[in-house]
Amino acid sequence: MVRVTDQRVLVGWQVISDEASAAAFADALDKAPYKSGTTTSISAGIDFAVHQIETSPFSGTRKAIDVSGDGYSDYGRPIQESRDAAVAEGITINGLPVMDPRPAWREPARPDSTIITRQCHRRTGIVLSGRQDVHDFG
Repeated sequence: MVRVTDQRVLVGWQVISDEASAAAFADALDKAPYKSGTTTSISAGIDFAVHQIETSPFSGTRKAIDVSGDGYSDYGRPIQESRDAAVAEGITINGLPVMDPRPAWREPARPDSTIITRQCHRRTGIVLSGRQDVHDFG
């Protein structure tokens, strides 16, 4: 198995209970350093999120991972293995594929969200909502 280690927490766990705490969280997230990578590992992202949920200082009423992006998984273990491990822990995975046009050197985006549906969808309650490009967020 290929171990992907380029994962990091930008803003730690915290309770967001009012407008002030929401603004403080948004400010911290806005100030966090952004670093773009050259590969995409959806499986590593799921594995990292599972670890974060398991080691959280908080106990939630439900466990969910939101996956969004315009890239296909081109690195790491198969997504299905990570998905199955997350589901076994009682975690729901929500997917938001963005079918944004690709730079010429990348594989063209799939015309629909079938890959995320097939690779992440495993249990009821999953939300799957696609967008044609980044402007759909508007």
